[in-house]
Amino acid sequence: MPPIDIEQARARLYEDASLTEDLSDEPAQHLLQWAESKLAALGQTIHDEAVFDDAAKALRSLIKLINRASAGVSPEEQADMMEQISAKAAELGLPAEPGTLANTIADAPVKGEIERVQAFINAIDTPPPGTPGSENPVISPE
Repeated sequence: MPPIDIEQARARLYEDASLTEDLSDEPAQHLLQWAESKLAALGQTIHDEAVFDDAAKALRSLIKLINRASAGVSPEEQADMMEQISAKAAELGLPAEPGTLANTIADAPVKGEIERVQAFINAIDTPPPGTPGSENPVISPE
């Protein structure tokens, strides 16, 4: 079986400006770099091209949702947005809980874009306390 083409999936991240259109350059770049690390991890665990393509598509959808949520959503959209992000993260095996995400968006107005993006990444990518891997949380950018 040929290896998974991570480079093609990586290129798609940067070719689709709509993924991060609501963010300024630095937060958008940070989100895309996180997505690249997720693609690499997916490429290590998925060996079927069709399954990898589906996972990469789910990751692009997740990025678009984080983009929108990080740029700010109305109070009416918050609950639905958190459910969508949680569901998309679950498709990728990421431990995102809607309640944790709701707390993230509630705190978001007092933070800048890069901090909001990182808060979402932390909430999505950090296992709940007491689960394997929870002792190594994602570190915020400096």
